[in-house]
This record gives sequence, C-alpha cells and structure tokens, in this order.
Amino acid sequence: MAHYPDWLWKNEGATRAAIQKWRLNLAALARWHSPGDLLDVGCATGEFLVAAARKGWRAHGLEISAAQVEVANAQIADLPLENKGAARAETCADFLAWRSDERFDAVSFNHVLEHVPSPRTYLQKASRVLKPGGVLMISVPNWDSLSRRAFGPFWMHLDLPRHLFHFSPRSLHRLLFALDFEILETRMNDREQDSAGLRQSAKRALKYGVLSRPVEGPFAVMPGESRSITRNLVDAASRVAATTTEILGVADTFRVVARRKR
Repeated sequence: MAHYPDWLWKNEGATRAAIQKWRLNLAALARWHSPGDLLDVGCATGEFLVAAARKGWRAHGLEISAAQVEVANAQIADLPLENKGAARAETCADFLAWRSDERFDAVSFNHVLEHVPSPRTYLQKASRVLKPGGVLMISVPNWDSLSRRAFGPFWMHLDLPRHLFHFSPRSLHRLLFALDFEILETRMNDREQDSAGLRQSAKRALKYGVLSRPVEGPFAVMPGESRSITRNLVDAASRVAATTTEILGVADTFRVVARRKR
C-alpha cells in the first residue's frame, strides 16, 4: 500500500468526463448482457457502482483502500429509494483471497490489471466467479498507443512503480483466448484517460526531457493546475487529438468486453 496513499485519489469524482466513461462502460455491458449481478474489482470511490445501480444492476465493489470504500458506501447511501440495496462496497486486500459463494453476470476491471502481479491469475479468478455466459469488461492503458511510441519514458501510463504490466489489444486478446474467453468487442473511447495521457505525456517530455528539470516528488502524480485560458485551450486540443487517436486505433487506453464460454 506504500505506493497507493489515499491522497493519490483526491481529484477523482463525478467529473463530466468520468460520467461519460461510466455511461459508455454500462452501454458496453448492456450490448452483451441484461442487468444482473455485477462485481467491480477495484471500485475506488464507487461512482461506477452507483451508476450501475441506477441502470438496474446489483453492483458489488471490492477495493483495497478502506478510505475509498467509506466514500463509496456514503455515495451508495444517497441512492434513490428505488435503487436502495442495489450496490455495496467492501474492503478487500487481495481479490485472489476473496471468498464468496456468489456468482456474477459481469465482472469489471477498470484500470486494475496493470497494477497486479499476475493478470492471468486475476482473470482465472474472474472466470470462476462468473456465471456461464457471463461477461468480463477490462480497461487498461494501450502499449501500442501513439503517445507511448512518441514520448517513450515520459508516457504518463508507465506509472512506475504502480503499473507492473502493459497490454496491447492483441496481447490481451491472446491472454483471454488462452483462458477460454470469447472476445465480444474492443473499443477506444475513454476521452478522459486518452486526452490526459496525451497532455501529461507531452508536458513531462517538455519539462523533464527538453528542459531537463529535476523530478519533484512521485513522477506519476501530476499536481493540480489552476484553470486559465491557456489551460482550457490545451485541454481542448488534447481532446481533439484524443478523438483522432481513438478513430485511428492508437489511443492511450482501450476497453475489451469478453464472454466466458459456456
């Protein structure tokens, strides 16, 4: 937990970009499975659980940070009466050690697999807790992205020492095939992560590469920045660039939906 202090998540929340991401993730699930029992591994502060409950899912979240689980359950408590009881979050230090008799219609890993020491073992565990025909949704950084190729060691999503593995769509497909999953769809449309990856990678390349500034504090954590006309223009440009990389299939992140074979 030394590399995951609670302040690392202080800027997370229900931003417009995050809400759009949850909407797209839920739409991806809905294309392949009707609402049922959902397990979100690495649920953070629970916004996806709340969004899923509002769409009719019975959402259960696991998270290593007790502080984030507390925030998640506080948000769940504020759900409308018709969604009460449809979501819950619990602290779980290790998904592999988690024990439950429940089986789920869907399991989601939203930027989790790159953090774990054995992605294969996590996926095997997910297969065991899925019902036959259940779906698996995975979002991860894209090793084949344009910004990774362009910015190399300054790529935001390298994020050492937290990110232990990286995937391209092809390598993740191979791993899922080997574990008897059927690939249903692969998409690049997380505008929040994709624009941040381009913007922050370029900033780091300029600051630490071209200008040779010393690294201050954790390299992977960028300080908050005040809004300005320049910042707004940079944000707008990064969103346009992110859209282009998504269309070309070289965005910073991608999402795969797969089905456990019957």
